[in-house]
Amino acid sequence: RRAIALEPDNWRHHFRLASVAWGEERLRAARRTLALVPGFALAHWLAASVMVARQMLDEAARELATGIAAQASGGPNTPFSGIALHWLLGLIHLARQDGARALAEFEIELASESIGHLYSRECCANTWYAIGAWHMRHARMTDAVAAFDGALQRVPKHAMAQLGRAVAAGTMPPAAGSNLRPASGSMDEA
Repeated sequence: RRAIALEPDNWRHHFRLASVAWGEERLRAARRTLALVPGFALAHWLAASVMVARQMLDEAARELATGIAAQASGGPNTPFSGIALHWLLGLIHLARQDGARALAEFEIELASESIGHLYSRECCANTWYAIGAWHMRHARMTDAVAAFDGALQRVPKHAMAQLGRAVAAGTMPPAAGSNLRPASGSMDEA
């Protein structure tokens, strides 16, 4: 906030504030960042994260689509690559029970793993985890184990992927996993 007071037209200060703030303050800082650097994908992601928290999924999806389009129009040489836009859009599709669209978004996110973004490894681990959870929900345990393994290859201590893998593989001790397994074995009933 002090940096913004000293240099109100420096987009970096607004972006940093959007990164650490929440709610209306994050939205204002993300909007100001976008006013100074139109099409900055990560500013769209930050705004969308607030909308997701508020259950404004349509608005969040539009925000992400705008960020994705802006990033795509910049081509491979865009100076500020985004990460996790397709992952978050995929999660929105999962919330809407649209698994096919979610998986398509997840595949796009995974395809960008090699761009070398600072957080691509963690983002792809979370993407593999989401894919594993979706497979587990549909009682595709072999596919779920493979997806959780994809997450664990990237982040070996990914606690939720470890847990999901243990449940999907049937290796969780009965007492520890008793609350996680549906009675009939179908994740759709959970």
